[in-house]
Amino acid sequence: MKRCRHDIVADILRALASLTPKNVNRLALEANLSHRRARILLETMALRGLVQKDEEGRYVITSRGFEWLRLYELLVEMYDPPALS
Repeated sequence: MKRCRHDIVADILRALASLTPKNVNRLALEANLSHRRARILLETMALRGLVQKDEEGRYVITSRGFEWLRLYELLVEMYDPPALS
């Protein structure tokens, strides 16, 4: 199943939610992306305030990123509720 951009952003934010700063290579690996695609998305996410770079150039999630992820997961749950048994 092909992921949309929002699914990929959520995967990156989930990887950063551990509060451990990560470099582009690590995030690309954890989100199953090419290095180039991860770099482009991280730059866009930084411009939107979802992530930021620390002093060492690694990425961390911001409070806005946590809020985005919370709302995304709420929407996914509302749209696609678990099956009733």
